[in-house]
Amino acid sequence: MKVIVITFLTVSIFFSSCFLSKKSSEVEDTSEFVEEVEKKVALEAFSVTYENATPQDIQKGSEIFAENCARCHGKMAQGKGAPNLLDAHAIYNPSFANMKLIIANGTEHMPSYKNKLSDNDIARVTAYIHTLFGTVPEGAKGPQGKQW
Repeated sequence: MKVIVITFLTVSIFFSSCFLSKKSSEVEDTSEFVEEVEKKVALEAFSVTYENATPQDIQKGSEIFAENCARCHGKMAQGKGAPNLLDAHAIYNPSFANMKLIIANGTEHMPSYKNKLSDNDIARVTAYIHTLFGTVPEGAKGPQGKQW
């Protein structure tokens, strides 16, 4: 319900700000404008989050992780050269939103992926990592960082 209300408010504000910023003489064909707004709303409404990630999103996140992250974090995120991503200890806040920011922007020891992965793919990787929280694969590195 919250998502619907937020989406409605976002659309309303966006639509009114765009529409009101133009004089009526500048808006000749509103169908094109409405189509553009609908596309933006559709993209917002179907963004991957931890709560709405499908099994297909998790699988895709697993594949992206294997291709881009496993080299440093290990196949099961157990840590290799980089920290493990499985426990409540972390160098950076492991919340879904913060982890997405870390993957997108990188850190002093990790590259940025915002120009390599889409926002939804970053969210898929994050959702996949969150499904691994609490697991202890063989050879997992010990806790690093503070407990969150």
